[in-house]
Amino acid sequence: MPGTSYFVHYELRDADGNPVGTESAECTPVTVGPDGAFVLASLVLLLADGMITASTVFQRPLPALTEVLVAPRRWSHLFAVTGGTGAYKAATGAVTIEHLSREDDVLTVDLD
Repeated sequence: MPGTSYFVHYELRDADGNPVGTESAECTPVTVGPDGAFVLASLVLLLADGMITASTVFQRPLPALTEVLVAPRRWSHLFAVTGGTGAYKAATGAVTIEHLSREDDVLTVDLD
């Protein structure tokens, strides 16, 4: 429903499966239609040496409950880094989240 925020929280792991921090985001659908939702999102990555903050507006495909369970649509979205703390206090760049399947996401941080 437009205007009803939802929150996501994930443990971040490196390529070897070791914990490296957490991702938390507040997401607010701005519009919802038959092709999915247009969502405003704020992201915080909490890492051992500081935090990275980022924000975006993205088109989210159809809600998870209506996706085909066998082969859900792959999609991604890009966040603009808005700042940070600690080692990231002057951070700029981008965060990309690729949703490969219902269970697998890849988060990539590209700092300038």
